Amino acid sequence: MIKTIIIPKDNHIDLIVPDNYIGKEIEILLYSKEEVTSEKSNKSMKDFWGKLSDTTSIDLQKQVVNGRDEWQKKFEN
Repeated sequence: MIKTIIIPKDNHIDLIVPDNYIGKEIEILLYSKEEVTSEKSNKSMKDFWGKLSDTTSIDLQKQVVNGRDEWQKKFEN
């Protein structure tokens, strides 16, 4: 996979396809990075209030606590 970011100087871009990609289906995406960042939403936990069942919520909270404990142990050792 090849990924690069450019700033075009005009409306023409030359693309050289690597030899090992010839004859294969490839995907080319073109978008402004500004478009991607503007679509992000700033959701918080309160946006999900009432969306999870009590069981799922408890399981998720246990995973968070376990993850924090494991993280803390790594720093203590």
